[in-house]
Amino acid sequence: MSHKHFLVLVMLSFIIVVSEPGWANDGPKPLIVSSGSPTCAGGSFSRIQDAIDAATAGQLIEVCAGLIPRVP
Repeated sequence: MSHKHFLVLVMLSFIIVVSEPGWANDGPKPLIVSSGSPTCAGGSFSRIQDAIDAATAGQLIEVCAGLIPRVP
């Protein structure tokens, strides 16, 4: 294999790994619970129970670090 072909192969491998292609997605995106702090953007839920209620079987729930207020 020539140096040029090897370089192309390495570049394509890097692109596949970095781009995270759609066919590599194993399931639904995780649900994110956050307290609204700027260090954890993108939270869709402010209560853990709401995320549990919305989750499908096998879906991950990510809880951001910090205090999540208890809502009665």
